Amino acid sequence: MKTRRTALPLPLALPTPLSGARRRAGALRAVQAYASAPSAPAGGTVEFRVSVPSRAACTVAVRRIGTPVPTPPVRFAGQDQDGASVAWLPADAVADGVGVPLTWCDWDPSLLLDIPESWPPGLYVARFSVEAPLLSMVALRGRSAYVPFVVRAPLAAGFPTLVVLPFAAYAAANPWPTAEVRRARAVSLDRPFAGDGLPGAFAADAAFVEPLVDTDFATSLDLHAGFVDPGAYRRILLMTDAWSPRMRAALDRAALGGTDVGGLVGGIEQVPAASVDFTAGPDGRYNRVLIRR
Repeated sequence: MKTRRTALPLPLALPTPLSGARRRAGALRAVQAYASAPSAPAGGTVEFRVSVPSRAACTVAVRRIGTPVPTPPVRFAGQDQDGASVAWLPADAVADGVGVPLTWCDWDPSLLLDIPESWPPGLYVARFSVEAPLLSMVALRGRSAYVPFVVRAPLAAGFPTLVVLPFAAYAAANPWPTAEVRRARAVSLDRPFAGDGLPGAFAADAAFVEPLVDTDFATSLDLHAGFVDPGAYRRILLMTDAWSPRMRAALDRAALGGTDVGGLVGGIEQVPAASVDFTAGPDGRYNRVLIRR
């Protein structure tokens, strides 16, 4: 793992927050974090953006749901990013003319996780913990936060089954920093998940994938971006999700080609019609804003 990396350039000027906006979003927790992408292939990297009390010592440990992999904890110094860089963008400033308010955490990159090629595909969780005196105020305010992410197998790895985890639905239902965000037409993926950092449906999804073997993994956002080809597998296991036109088209092509598309939602005919789409975030990174259609 590597700490700190130069932040990506911002092609768009950061707008002034809306009047009356809460700038200390989620301030009741000592540590909050999110990943800059929901997945990466084995041998790739995952970038985390973390906010903690200024210069507090932090540790991060990673575990895989199911068969464990050796991941020793890493210690690093964090910084308080929450107060200065949570933006409520006015309607006319949202990327691609979406035209609705957007809550976006423009936090600097904090930690770069190098994923060994030996790590098997699966659902992983990074646990970030802030070190604080036992009786300090920080000790009472959420000293740990979790960030889920997926490790994908290399292309042409030959797994017969692909599990598609519902990260689009996770983002759509995420109430961070307040429940009102779930009613917005556009929501940013550049936010921590509320509470301890695990999505509301995560426990059930983790229980489903924990016993699986000989299986590749991806997120629904990978399906949208074209990072995986569902037609390369004999079977696709899906969960209840929010589908974009690209996701539905990819699944339909796979089903026409003979792939068994199903899972917890039933067969391909039970997959709902597209209800969301994605556009670039305010910093220009692709597919970082979910739009309800």
